[in-house]
Amino acid sequence: MTQFDKANFNFHGGYLTYGTEERFVARFKRNPSKRNKFINFLTKNFTVEEYFFLLEDKDVSPLKILNAKGYISVTKKLQAQFLESLREQGLYEVNQKREDGEKKLIEDYLMEFAS
Repeated sequence: MTQFDKANFNFHGGYLTYGTEERFVARFKRNPSKRNKFINFLTKNFTVEEYFFLLEDKDVSPLKILNAKGYISVTKKLQAQFLESLREQGLYEVNQKREDGEKKLIEDYLMEFAS
């Protein structure tokens, strides 16, 4: 299994690619400042083969792939804080079943990859 090397990431036109063949990793057109946190999490938690297996072979979105291993974007953190305040006031109920289902699907794909 090959670890990601930060020197092999390329960013141009809002698209993050990897390697000399410039394989698509993720898109950051609207907020390119978030890519560094994304790259740091990706390099610490995934191998090249594992990530591209999920992205290309299983057609899972980049954010969902990282979320499956605990990645939380800045936007998601702020949203969670806001929703928590609404929940405390009794104005919001979480749909945890959907989030758990998506996470389980990706975990199943990772098990398939490992076997």
